[in-house]
Amino acid sequence: MLVQVVEEVASSLIQRAPNVVGGGPASPAKPPSYDEARRSARSRSMSSNGESKTGGGDDVVFHMPIPPVPSKFPDLEGMSDSAIAHLLNDDVARATYIENMPSVKTIVDLKESISAGNLEAAKVNLSQEEEIGSLHAEAQVMQAELREATLKFEEVVKEARGALDGLSEKEVLALVNSAKLDAESKSDDMSSAFQDGDIAIDNFVKQYLAERERYHERAAKIERMQRQQRY
Repeated sequence: MLVQVVEEVASSLIQRAPNVVGGGPASPAKPPSYDEARRSARSRSMSSNGESKTGGGDDVVFHMPIPPVPSKFPDLEGMSDSAIAHLLNDDVARATYIENMPSVKTIVDLKESISAGNLEAAKVNLSQEEEIGSLHAEAQVMQAELREATLKFEEVVKEARGALDGLSEKEVLALVNSAKLDAESKSDDMSSAFQDGDIAIDNFVKQYLAERERYHERAAKIERMQRQQRY
């Protein structure tokens, strides 16, 4: 009868072990930790399949070396009838005996290792959740700013097109040429101011290059428009 009690307790412990698919021979050795088993299973999954088949990421199904319920209990077989009767009638003594069994210790250690691993994984997930939430909020702000900038740009384009409606190519060419001459005049004024010591070199380089860039850009547009008029 005591053997039956021990078998039932051991079976109950196996059923309560979380996230484990059992199987394999009995082993008195200490089981691998949760992280060791996870890394080993991930390596086997990737080497055999190229990638995880359980939805991506690190979610893989792995087997833990849970020992089966022993079919024999040599210690009990060698006990006297009075010792067995003591275990049957004393709940504390029986529980202590079962807790000290190697197979039960292995299952308890395995359960504690898995629980600790689950706790660490949950902490990592929660920390990532906060980071993702923060990034999501930043992305929403950027999207709102982009929508606002897009609306302003569309208004500017609409106004520019309205201003050009009804103008001939010659008139448009004259406006661009006037803008080109304006950029050239501003760059010349900056050059004179720099030579007179009225502007610092850092400001001069930045502003002068910007005006010259506008000048050459407008000159290129004029050249292209003139070429199109010829052909």
